[in-house]
Amino acid sequence: SRALSVNLYEWEFATTGQELMNSINVSVHYWIIYYVYKRCKFMNSQTLSLLITAIFIANWHGVYIGFMLTFINEVSIIKFERSLEKFFHLYIGDYRKSPLLIRLICYVILFVYLNVFIGSGMLPFLLLSLERTLLYWKAVYYFTPIVFFAKLVLSVLMDFLVRMSPQKIKKT
Repeated sequence: SRALSVNLYEWEFATTGQELMNSINVSVHYWIIYYVYKRCKFMNSQTLSLLITAIFIANWHGVYIGFMLTFINEVSIIKFERSLEKFFHLYIGDYRKSPLLIRLICYVILFVYLNVFIGSGMLPFLLLSLERTLLYWKAVYYFTPIVFFAKLVLSVLMDFLVRMSPQKIKKT
């Protein structure tokens, strides 16, 4: 049933792109993880595995540039969030183990971040064509591609700072 394919609670209260993506098309999501993403592990790169999976999903939906832009944007969201989490964990600690007020502030910030940025990144999915997507981007002063590239640059910078740090990251 279609209702079982969405985890409504997770969808409504997601604070990360990963949580949001895990909450929709649940059975398909698990199938794609098992048959596409995990099969790309031999490349020893989570980012490359995510990118190949995103390209597969985009082509599964149809051969439109809007699908490709949307799913590649999802890769940038996940990559950015993972880099940010490692960076914060190294320099600040795990916010989930912080006092209630800090957790609440972090939750609100993450919730707003997700709901502001996911909408602009998902619009090419609806527009499908490059011409309509470029018109939309022009109307919002190229906000989406600027944020996309900023997230990539920040991800690389944060990963570099984590690798260069003398501290070790403990798994949470």
